[in-house]
Amino acid sequence: MTDPSLIERYMGFYHKFFASSLDPSYSYVLDLYIDNFLAGQAIIYYIRGGLRGVGVVYYVVVDERFRRRGLGKILVSSAEQIFEDLNLDFSIATASIDNVVSHRMFKSLSYDEEDLERISRICSHQIQEMILKLSCGYEDDLLFYKDLRRPAYENNIKSLCETINQLDKDVVERHWLRSCYRPWRSYRSLIRL
Repeated sequence: MTDPSLIERYMGFYHKFFASSLDPSYSYVLDLYIDNFLAGQAIIYYIRGGLRGVGVVYYVVVDERFRRRGLGKILVSSAEQIFEDLNLDFSIATASIDNVVSHRMFKSLSYDEEDLERISRICSHQIQEMILKLSCGYEDDLLFYKDLRRPAYENNIKSLCETINQLDKDVVERHWLRSCYRPWRSYRSLIRL
């Protein structure tokens, strides 16, 4: 995995630490250059378990000198193309409720939005937990999702929940341990020093 340098510059060491903890066998760093300058960066990964697969847009950052030019959309669209090439069912992302820029970007790309807390009522608590484990989205409030198999107007939270339910739970658990929980524990021990 290439260095997620923009993540650190704009989001801090904490987020770079997590981005760097992803298994390189199923994660990508997408670098967007303009005139040999790193203008944007996305960290993405995917989970495949059984016949289903879900892509996760983990981080999207654009250098402040290049913002408001649609580069974040280019990065997310590039991620979607990779997910489609991998024959994944959904692309998902999480964000905090006050992240207006992410909200606007994902909505403009035909992602539907759901409050993460409502997932347990719409589908089940188990599905909500699996989504949190898939996305490492414990600090976030909103889930953005897009069905890569259907037109945008057919996005459906129930279909996402069915796909999540068909994922191999052990694969999701291993991802969560390696990419979410263990890095969190390691980071906590670092800041205690």
